[in-house]
Amino acid sequence: CCDIPPDLWCDSHESAKRCNVKQQCDQFRRVKLPIKLSLYYEALCPYCQRFITNHLGNIYNQFRGLIELEMIPWGNSKLLQVSNILII
Repeated sequence: CCDIPPDLWCDSHESAKRCNVKQQCDQFRRVKLPIKLSLYYEALCPYCQRFITNHLGNIYNQFRGLIELEMIPWGNSKLLQVSNILII
């Protein structure tokens, strides 16, 4: 029986051995999940357009297998909180 919480089993080789999950942890380490990258931008903002046009494509191409890109147009909006309600 292992006295280490399950979330920590794969933190080190020693804890994986101690908890008898070394093989599972080794397989888990080999799986490379993409990093989720969310870009909030203003669609009509010239600075955002310039960044997307001149830089984002290069970044995406360089790290294509490592990132999952989500682009969220977020134009000239304000967030107001009234009580527990968020108004956009």
